[in-house]
Amino acid sequence: MKILAFTDSHSDIESLKIIEKKSADADLIICLGDISWFEEGMEEMLKHINELPRPVLLLHGNHERLKELKKAAQPYSNITVSHEEVQAIGNYDFLTYGGDGFSRMDPEFESIKMHFKKQMRDPKKTILLLHGPPYNTNLDVPFQEYHSGSLSFRAFIEEEQPALVLAGHIHECEGQVDSIKDSVLMNPGMYGELIDLENISILLER
Repeated sequence: MKILAFTDSHSDIESLKIIEKKSADADLIICLGDISWFEEGMEEMLKHINELPRPVLLLHGNHERLKELKKAAQPYSNITVSHEEVQAIGNYDFLTYGGDGFSRMDPEFESIKMHFKKQMRDPKKTILLLHGPPYNTNLDVPFQEYHSGSLSFRAFIEEEQPALVLAGHIHECEGQVDSIKDSVLMNPGMYGELIDLENISILLER
């Protein structure tokens, strides 16, 4: 299975044209949130995202409220907005957790991580989708000595070892790759990354 993941397009319609071209070989498109500037341009972006040639799994970012995003996306059959859910697609489980991006410890995530654990069929076939990054990784550049990433996310990754973790939010980390034990981490950036889920480790060779 191949996925095309992107994040933080912030109302840039032109970037979706690149996503469309890259999606030809993908089975699924994943957006990690922040499609707008505090919801400005959100509906126009959703219209164009819905026209992409593959099904789209969409998270909200810190620039979108979940309730408003779901409402705006409701007319579009090609978009699935997901948060705190396990999307079983083929042999893979996609754990979805959008929003925030600033909390060192995330009580909301802590409250649902047991649900994630129970629903995971196989860590080697599990993809964790986040908007904000895990703490102290290449996806989490520090600002004025302070990391923005989440310790809650990092602890879950260390314990459960999902095969792949995708996160955005920090624009300076676009394209960055890292690992936590056997988990591969990546920020796919606004122009997207095509990933073969049967060959995730190749990302570490970049």
